[in-house]
Amino acid sequence: MRPQRAVRRQPSCTSAPGETWDGAARRWVGERGFDMALTTAWAEAGARFIGGCCRVGPSAIAAMVRVLS
Repeated sequence: MRPQRAVRRQPSCTSAPGETWDGAARRWVGERGFDMALTTAWAEAGARFIGGCCRVGPSAIAAMVRVLS
């Protein structure tokens, strides 16, 4: 049996626009919105990679950059 090597993970955060995927209806449901102030909190908590996921487009990513700059 080979010894396992330690894996160092970098803290990261991704944002979603606040909606939830309804698999049965095959659509996004809920209120769309995202608090850009969360990006600052994530950075202060140690996140090194901050980005978007699930329907977060270039304009939202640009807004995150502005908040963090």
